[in-house]
Amino acid sequence: MREYKSVNRSDIQKNLYNALVESYNSDKDIITSYGDVVTLKRGRDDQDKDEDPSAGSKRG
Repeated sequence: MREYKSVNRSDIQKNLYNALVESYNSDKDIITSYGDVVTLKRGRDDQDKDEDPSAGSKRG
């Protein structure tokens, strides 16, 4: 039974790895194709998440 679980886990890990590599290669191809012509804009919500809590408006 343990062997089956480890084989199943191994298959899942291989599938996840292959998906990650495919995604990386797609991104790399897009960046190579377009270069500096296209810049992706981040949403305002994403920018707010990166700021420190103290960077917001100051309340007294």
